[in-house]
Amino acid sequence: MATEDQKARYTAVFKHQDTDGDGHLKWEDWEGPILKHAEALGIGKDTKEYQETLARARANFDRLLKDADKDKDGAVSLDEYIAWASHWGKSGQVDEESRKWFDTVFHNFDLNKNGTLSPNEVLVFLNGFSPKITLDDVKEEFK
Repeated sequence: MATEDQKARYTAVFKHQDTDGDGHLKWEDWEGPILKHAEALGIGKDTKEYQETLARARANFDRLLKDADKDKDGAVSLDEYIAWASHWGKSGQVDEESRKWFDTVFHNFDLNKNGTLSPNEVLVFLNGFSPKITLDDVKEEFK
């Protein structure tokens, strides 16, 4: 069971990913930010790098659906997301496939390749999901 603080954090992440604000995570909520980020980096949709990133993201989204979409409606609701995130975070283990995905995401957003994500780099990532996020929001979250 997630604490109230964890639920608030999971809800914030969910809302950032729910780009159309309909209360459900769908593939389109993930695909749009990937395209925006690629465009910001000058990576064309027809490049191998873009296609590989998109394929990895799709595989991870499909895995999220498999693990979290309990009612099998093809989307993940906030309640389903909180239940999934609570279980996933509690297990304390990240499988190799997830670790590779996180490494890829980190590499893609570590724009200056210094091995850390600056507040500005985090902002670029989060703005793919929600352009309403400000640099002050990012700094506040990481205090």
